[in-house]
Parts: sequence; structure tokens; C-alpha cells
Amino acid sequence: MVVARRMTRNPVTISPKASIQEAIQLMKRHAIRHLPVVDQEKRLVGWISDSDLRGVIILDDRRSHRGRCHDRRSHHRHTR
Repeated sequence: MVVARRMTRNPVTISPKASIQEAIQLMKRHAIRHLPVVDQEKRLVGWISDSDLRGVIILDDRRSHRGRCHDRRSHHRHTR
């Protein structure tokens, strides 16, 4: 068996500039625990998981840049 037979073909993704709240909502809506974080060209730049989000305090984006997906995403990079 090859990976292509088991992989998710069109995964739900999120932008690095998305809020933590958006990530949580996407995970709940799609009943998933991990989100690939992709740039504008749809290149993988990282992952964010439900465990990355545990204990995160959602702050008003007007007062702080904390609470963005690029601040909390896992630092696993996609390599070719």
C-alpha cells in the first residue's frame, strides 16, 4: 500500500495570519485535530494542532498580535 491511498486529498488549511479563534472554529467545524498552515501560494509552512492551542488565551487582535496562528504553529517544516 502507498501513502497516496491513505492521505487526505483536499485538506482543510489555514493561513499563518489567521487568528487562533479561526483555527479552533475550523477544527471544531470539520472535527479535525490538526491543520496544515499554508502561505498565499498554498505551500506548507507548518502545522497547528489542538494540543498547540491548549491553554492559549484569545486576546483582542486590536490590542496584541498574540493569538495568531503563526505564533503558535508547530515548527515542523515540510521538506522535499
